Amino acid sequence: MPPKRSPLQSPNPVKHQMLDAYAAPSPSDTVTCVNSDDTEIVPADLKCGSVAAPTILPPLVGAPAAGEYLHAHKAIVVGGAIVAPHSSCPIDYPGAIAASAPFVLQPDHPITPPRLDHGQLPLASQSPSTNRSRFLQGCQPVRISCNLDLMRSPAGAKIAITAICIAVFPASRNPDRRYIQLSDQYGSAGLTVWNLNVSLFGPSSVGKVVQCKRLVVQSHNGKRCLTMARDSTIEVDDDGQHAVMDWWKGLLHARARNALEAHNSEDNDIITLSGVVGQVTEETKVVNGAARVLTTIHMVDATGKFMLRTWNHVHQQFQAFIDKPVSIQRVRVVSFAGEKLAEFLDGNGSVILTDFPGCSTLLDWWNSA
Repeated sequence: MPPKRSPLQSPNPVKHQMLDAYAAPSPSDTVTCVNSDDTEIVPADLKCGSVAAPTILPPLVGAPAAGEYLHAHKAIVVGGAIVAPHSSCPIDYPGAIAASAPFVLQPDHPITPPRLDHGQLPLASQSPSTNRSRFLQGCQPVRISCNLDLMRSPAGAKIAITAICIAVFPASRNPDRRYIQLSDQYGSAGLTVWNLNVSLFGPSSVGKVVQCKRLVVQSHNGKRCLTMARDSTIEVDDDGQHAVMDWWKGLLHARARNALEAHNSEDNDIITLSGVVGQVTEETKVVNGAARVLTTIHMVDATGKFMLRTWNHVHQQFQAFIDKPVSIQRVRVVSFAGEKLAEFLDGNGSVILTDFPGCSTLLDWWNSA
């Protein structure tokens, strides 16, 4: 009996269409054939041949389970018999006899999403296989270099860094804090240490290995920086048994640069500068409300002049080098007021040599007419 309403007249056309598509006929009246195009309802008197002599497919090798056969051939069970995908004739199959009730597979429909096999399902992210792997994956920080521009970790990530301390600035109170400068063969980075870690650093800490763990990556004015968290730890290594110490000691054997090459150096580069000490000057400056003496050494050679400054040395320490050629190893290049200059390193960071290759040439140039 045809329905009283058409899909367009129904108050819910989508539901009406789905009911018509999924309506299961009686096994005695019709046989459902499933093909790749649509679901077709065939009357019983139009079956292939007779019911007593149906078209039988050849037996399958290995006798798979009924569920595997139905899944592979997209057939359905009607009254305990299997209907082939492209035939209206039922197929006798041993696995189908075990079905206690008619089982109808849902045909493909534009509204129904396609079924996926287990092999087609998306793979989930692989989790650590052991508890040790889970612990190390969640707790071990990323180890980076002092060049923060090469870092790919996002803001908020915790990292570890091992570098050489090249500068220690005066401490401040309320709260206790101190700014230090770290450097390695890749670049330089600054860090503010707090509270008990302030006492770990001083002028004698320059040139020692500093190991920092669980530092936090931040971004300030579009530039990456490092800061400490509650669980951050800092250790100063006195024995210096680390690969970064080889880079630090190798700077003593670097080629000396003249004034022109020093002006073309990048900021925070640690170089060796050679020349004649033309003069040494002092000036008093107010830093954080306190008067401090800034000492400047004026280096001269055939390519120009270059200035070195220090806050922790006095004029008398350089008085003996005036009008003499010197080679100053491990000085840090900085920029101030648009001009390149260098800074002395505290402690044993910077080394002054009076006998070096090319010193006689500089002396002859200085005394020439």
